[in-house]
Amino acid sequence: MSLAVRDGAIESVEYESEPKCWRVWSGISGRRLLRPDLALALGVDGYELRWFCEVDRATESLSTVLGKCRLYVEYYQAGGEQAKHGVFPRVCWVVPDDERAERLKEAIARERQFPGGLFTVATSEQAVQALSTINR
Repeated sequence: MSLAVRDGAIESVEYESEPKCWRVWSGISGRRLLRPDLALALGVDGYELRWFCEVDRATESLSTVLGKCRLYVEYYQAGGEQAKHGVFPRVCWVVPDDERAERLKEAIARERQFPGGLFTVATSEQAVQALSTINR
């Protein structure tokens, strides 16, 4: 990331690490807690790109990861982030290798209730490119 900032591909970076990036809200079942690994706001070509980042080391089952995706969807539906920033951050799962990336992409694609474009999956080598790509 620092190389991309130095090279001018990313104009500015704001970040919140744990526990500051954690989000608390009231859900149907009471107090809810979302614990991303990192929250980012990147300036790219005049756009502000907001992200929640999850570092996946392939130690959790795909069903556990999908459970966390469902928690992101629940937080998205609560609307608090949109009220504060005008937009809900996309979620980038950073995984160790191409095999895990494909398995996670396929698992997310099978979940029809997930909003399109909310989740992206990238290997650690692809992460900076994924985080700095503008989806129009």
